[in-house]
Amino acid sequence: MKDQLIALLKKREISLYYACQLTDFWSFLTNGGISSKAVLETKGQLSLCFSSDTLLKQNQTWNKVILKISDAGAYFFRYAKGIPNPFGPIVFHIKPEALTEVEHIDIYKQSSASPLFNPNNDRITDISEINTFFMHPETTHFPEKTLLKPDFQDKTGLEENQAPEIVCTIESGILPFKNYIAMAAIDQYIINQRQLSAWVDDLRFNQNYTFPTFRRYCPSNISVAICRAIGDLLIHRIPKLNDLLQADHSEVRAWCQEMINQDMHKPFMTYVEYLQKGTIHPVYNEYPEIFKELSYRPKNKTESHYDQLSHEQAIQIIKHLAREDSAIAERINHLASAFTANQC
Repeated sequence: MKDQLIALLKKREISLYYACQLTDFWSFLTNGGISSKAVLETKGQLSLCFSSDTLLKQNQTWNKVILKISDAGAYFFRYAKGIPNPFGPIVFHIKPEALTEVEHIDIYKQSSASPLFNPNNDRITDISEINTFFMHPETTHFPEKTLLKPDFQDKTGLEENQAPEIVCTIESGILPFKNYIAMAAIDQYIINQRQLSAWVDDLRFNQNYTFPTFRRYCPSNISVAICRAIGDLLIHRIPKLNDLLQADHSEVRAWCQEMINQDMHKPFMTYVEYLQKGTIHPVYNEYPEIFKELSYRPKNKTESHYDQLSHEQAIQIIKHLAREDSAIAERINHLASAFTANQC
């Protein structure tokens, strides 16, 4: 089944996803890969207690590495609707070949972090059933063949409302990075006058990892304004939705009112509490020595990392951008057609 799944994912040209906070990102770097909750707990690296942790233990996935087939944060940043991913602002895009490191996989229609999870009813035994998650057949052109049906997308940011997942059993409890990380997308928060992506790169540099990172592409400028307003407040306190009704930007206030109308108070509080403890405060309280150590690195604002990308990494980034924005996909198709015509 594992080989079949790898083949299907590659044919659809999709990545697997894992979102985390900055504290977990640092733990993963020091451990050499994405680590199960059990590994983090054993190593004393479990910095956050999610409300879904009890369910993971109850459903016997605490010692597993759980991957998604969709980027739960994409919907918010694309449309400025719902709540950002509560699990974290750093999203690994993982190549399907990473599953070769796994001893056993289970595929579920519903997250094991959901109170409705039933391993017997939710387990997928026929790999072809995964194709039913998608809007178009696997023979369709890219990026259409990567699009999930609305029912299988996580649009709300609720922990218990997740898209289908792949539960990986690994003897070490760690899915090694090796060359399996296509990229890491970083949400657009400003912390201490620097983009979060800059802090992430400092940690990555410290551990000598070369996988590419980039700020998440945001078709909606409103989502960026929302994140920055929230990030500013989180430095000093945990805000409530009502606090954002006083935001400077009318678009932020409008989003906030929509969330209030949808009674999203609880998921919003979950999201901001995790973000403050797992990402915002660590920059100030837990990692200053690491960042100080790295301060010798020249900061050339005009420096470009594009020339350092491999051909494969560049293709992965182009595909990601095409999935995020249909206009980009159309432009890529147009350029490809023009290039082909010129070659003839």
